[in-house]
Amino acid sequence: MKQNVMALAVMSLTGVFGMAQAQQTATCANTSEKEVSAWFDRWNDSLKTQDSETVTANYAKDAVLLPTVSNMPRTNHEEIRAYFVDFQK
Repeated sequence: MKQNVMALAVMSLTGVFGMAQAQQTATCANTSEKEVSAWFDRWNDSLKTQDSETVTANYAKDAVLLPTVSNMPRTNHEEIRAYFVDFQK
């Protein structure tokens, strides 16, 4: 289970923070290990709240979530929130 959560976190962080970079045509900004660690901590802390809206707030409005426990890509805020309602059960 811990490995699944870690994998989901890494993929989610990629989606959350990578989407902002993908919209730009310039080169990607350098990101430090400290920044990535802080993002991971923020995402993990939001999961601990057991509040799907708090978790969903980590995602950009145009984020795409490729979930690990579902075959359906989530392409809007409501679909992402619904995923975490079920995921957190």
